[in-house]
Amino acid sequence: MVHDDGAHSTNQEGRPRGGDPGARGAARRWRRWRAAAMAVAALALLAGWIQTPLTRPDAAAEQVSRLARAAPTPLPAWTTAAGPRGTVWYRVRERGYRLQIQVGSDRLELLAPRGTPLRTLALAALVGRPDLPEGTVFTATTTGAQLTLTASAPGGTPLEVAIVRAWPRFFTVRFLARVGPTPRLPARFFAPEDPGRPAPRVVGIFAPSGRSSASPQTASILLGIHRPAISAPFAPPPFDLELPSRGRWVGLGLVQVPDATEMALQPDGSLTVNYPLGLLTRLHDLGAGGRVAPPSSAGGAAAGPWLRFPAFVVTTAPGPLVGLAAYHAALVRLGAAPVAAPPGTRPGWWTWPMADTWGQQRATGAAWGSPRFTAAWVRRFAGAWRRQLGLRHFTVVIDSRWQAAFDSPRPSRRFGGVAGMRRLIAQLHAEGLRVLLWWPLWSRGPGTVRPRLRVDPTSPGFPAAIARAMRLLVGTGPGSLGADGVKLDWGYHVPQQPGAYARPQLGVGAAALLRYMTLLSRSVWAADPGALVDASAVAPQFGGTEDAIRLYDAGSNQTWNRRALIVSQVDPGILIDGDGWRLPPAQAAVHIVTSSVYGIPTLYFSTRWAGGSPLRLSLARSLGAVMRLAQLRGQGRAVALSGGGFGYVVHHRLTARTLAGGRALEVIHYGTCPGGWRADVVSLAPGWLRLPVPRGSGRLSVVGPGGAAAAWRWARRGLRLRVRGGARYLVVQAGGVGGVGGRC
Repeated sequence: MVHDDGAHSTNQEGRPRGGDPGARGAARRWRRWRAAAMAVAALALLAGWIQTPLTRPDAAAEQVSRLARAAPTPLPAWTTAAGPRGTVWYRVRERGYRLQIQVGSDRLELLAPRGTPLRTLALAALVGRPDLPEGTVFTATTTGAQLTLTASAPGGTPLEVAIVRAWPRFFTVRFLARVGPTPRLPARFFAPEDPGRPAPRVVGIFAPSGRSSASPQTASILLGIHRPAISAPFAPPPFDLELPSRGRWVGLGLVQVPDATEMALQPDGSLTVNYPLGLLTRLHDLGAGGRVAPPSSAGGAAAGPWLRFPAFVVTTAPGPLVGLAAYHAALVRLGAAPVAAPPGTRPGWWTWPMADTWGQQRATGAAWGSPRFTAAWVRRFAGAWRRQLGLRHFTVVIDSRWQAAFDSPRPSRRFGGVAGMRRLIAQLHAEGLRVLLWWPLWSRGPGTVRPRLRVDPTSPGFPAAIARAMRLLVGTGPGSLGADGVKLDWGYHVPQQPGAYARPQLGVGAAALLRYMTLLSRSVWAADPGALVDASAVAPQFGGTEDAIRLYDAGSNQTWNRRALIVSQVDPGILIDGDGWRLPPAQAAVHIVTSSVYGIPTLYFSTRWAGGSPLRLSLARSLGAVMRLAQLRGQGRAVALSGGGFGYVVHHRLTARTLAGGRALEVIHYGTCPGGWRADVVSLAPGWLRLPVPRGSGRLSVVGPGGAAAAWRWARRGLRLRVRGGARYLVVQAGGVGGVGGRC
C-alpha cells in the first residue's frame, strides 16, 4: 500500500453502515469487524479460482469452506537443479504450476503441474529502446520465493531488473528498467530476444472489456478509456488478458492501477502498456509507475533514470472466466482487492429494484435539459412505477440533467433549486422510497463529441470541492439534498493527455480515475455511511470505491449476462446493478428476472419498453412479484449454473436461482431441521414449471395463492408444478416449516 493522500492506494478504509454518520463508536466497531472479516474473506475468496465455471454452487461452496478452514499455504521456494548436458536451472514446483529458467537465460518457462509447457515469458522490459543490445548478460540470484534477474550490457552496464516472486497458485513479475535513448517508444514487457521473429499466434484471447460486440475476444484492453464509437461499459475493466494454451488458460494481469490507459498483446508475444515514459522519468513512483533509485544489484554503473512499473500477476486456470476468478484471488492475497461493503454488512434497501428516469425521459421528450424534466415529472414517474409493478419500496434514480450545469451539484431551477429538490426527495422518502442522484465523472459540456476536462482530481482544490459537492447531494444538514446515494456515469472519459493534470505525480490515466473515485466515495460515506455508490469500475482494485457495479446499457440480454458472468468471477460478492436501459421488448422480462437473481433489477420505464412497446399491466405485476420475492435471497454472491441461468449463494448455500430459461424465480430457505427447506416460486408465464427437486427429497407439500393446494407431480428431472403467471407458490420439504419458523 502506498502511503499517499489516496492517489494510488488500493486498500480503502471501510465505513460503518447505517446509523448516525457521526457515531464514532460505530465507526470503530466497523473497523474492528472489517479487519476480522476480511481475514476470513480473503481465504474464502482465494478458493474461488479452482471452481471450474461455477456450475455446481453446492460443491463449489464446500471447496471454499474447506480452504477457509485450512492453514495458510506457505510460499514455494526456488531451488537449483542440474539439467542435461551440464546445464543448471532454477526451478519452482508449486501445486498449481511449475517455473524454470536456465542459468544465464531470460526465458522463464511456465509449465502445468504435470510438466506440460504452457508459455515462455522473456523476462525483458524494453523501456525507451527497441531491443536489448546483442550479447546482453543475464545474472540471476534467488532468495526463498524470489528470483532476481539482472540484464547487463556487454560492458557491464545494468539495463533492467526483473523480480519473479512465487506464490501459491500464481506468481508475480515486476520490472525495473533504465530508460533507453528513445522514450517515445511504447514500453514492452516480456519482449522476446528476436523482435523480428513473431511468436506463435495466439487465437481466442479473452479480454474482459464488457463491450457489446458478439465476441469479447481481442488482443488489447482499454483501461476504461473512451474512443470514438466506443462506449466502455466497464470503467475500468479488469487489467487482465487470458491466453489459451494447451487446454489451460494463462492470465497476464496487473497488480497496481497503472499510470496508463491501454494494455495490448503484440504479435511477437510481448505486452505493451502505454506509460507516458517522458513524464514518468520526472515523477517519483507511488505505485502506479515512476522514477526510482537504481536497484542495489545495478551497482555504481547505473547512470540515467530508472523506472519501476506495476507488477504483473500470472495465473493459470481451466477456462477464461475461472482465470478471472484466479486473478481476483491473487489480488486478494496481495492485498490489492479491497471491498467497501462485504455481504452481510449492507442495508437491505440496497437491493430494492431501481426505477431510473432516463428511459422515460427519452420516451417523453424530457431529456437533454428539456423543461419537461421537473420535480413534478419525477413524482408522476414514481407514481406510475408503483401502480404498474405493485411495489411499495424501490429506489428512484433521478438521472441526467437534474443539475443546473454538468459539473455542478446544485439542482436546476426546474427542480426548484436546492430547496425544491430537497422537498422532492423528502416526499419520496415519506412514500417509502429511496433516491439516487446521477453524477457525471469527468464532466463534459452538452453537445461535445470529445470529452472536455472540467475537473482535475489531481488539482490542489479538488478534494475539498468534491467533498462539498457530495455533502450537498447526500448530506442530511439543512442545506443538503438528503439523497441516499449516487449513480456514477462516464467513468471512461479519462483524459489521456498527461498535461491535463495539475499534479501528475498523484496519478494519470487509470490511476487518476482511481484517485477521483476514491476521493468521491470517501466524501459520500463521510456525509452518509449508509449511502450507495453505484458505478461501473470492474477492476478489483476499485472495489473500495463503490458498492455496486452497473453493467451499463447494452443491446441484448446475452450481453448483460456475459458482463454479469465477468463481474461475478472477478468481483465476487459485490452487488451487480443489471441496468436495463434499452431493454429489447422480446428480452426485457427475462432480463428483469435474471438480474433479480444475480443483482439489482433496474427498469428505466414505467409504462413502455425501449422502442415504444407498451408494458402490459399483467406482465408488470408479475415482474413486481419477482422483484419483491428476490429481496428474500440474502446477501451473498452470484454464480453461474449448469445448463445456463444464474444462482445466488449465501453462506455456501444456494438461496435463489432462475428457472425456465429466465422466466421464473425460485428463492430457497433452509431451516435448522435436518434436510428441512422451503422454496418460494414465481413464474411470469402460466403452465407447467419444472423445479429441480430430486426424488427422495422426503414428503413435500405445495401451496398456491391464498393457501390453496397446488397441482404438481413428479417428473423424470424433478417436480412439475402448475402455475399462474405472477402468482406465488410455496414448496415445503418435510421439516422445512419447522426449520424456518417452528420446531422440528
